[in-house]
Formats: sequence, C-alpha cells, structure tokens
Amino acid sequence: MMISSINNWVLNLIFVRINKPFNINTLFKQKLLNLMLSLTISRKIRQTKLIFSGPTYILFHKSLLVVL
Repeated sequence: MMISSINNWVLNLIFVRINKPFNINTLFKQKLLNLMLSLTISRKIRQTKLIFSGPTYILFHKSLLVVL
C-alpha cells in the first residue's frame, strides 16, 4: 500500500523540524494527517502520539515536537 512505501519520506518530512511550526497547504496537510494517523497505529512508531487541538495538530514522537 502507498502508506508503507511512503513511511520514511513522511517521517523525514515530519521530524526534520523540531519545536518549530511550519505551514503547508490545506489539502497536503489533510493527506499528511491521514498518513500520520495511519502511522500512529503502526508498530514502527508506537511511541508517536497525534494530538488534536482545534485547527492545530501536534505530533509527538519521543522528544520531537511538530506543530502543523
């Protein structure tokens, strides 16, 4: 499936920014969030948590923090 083949790319994109917000367009943001939701239930990144706070999405992975 597409998700498994794009895992590393998404993780690289997400975790390249640490404690700094970045802006991306809405459609891409939605697709990225769908991937992140799929990834959160993956064994590879069990320690990842996706937190929804209004229009802001925060992804925690170990000590890394990303605000979308």
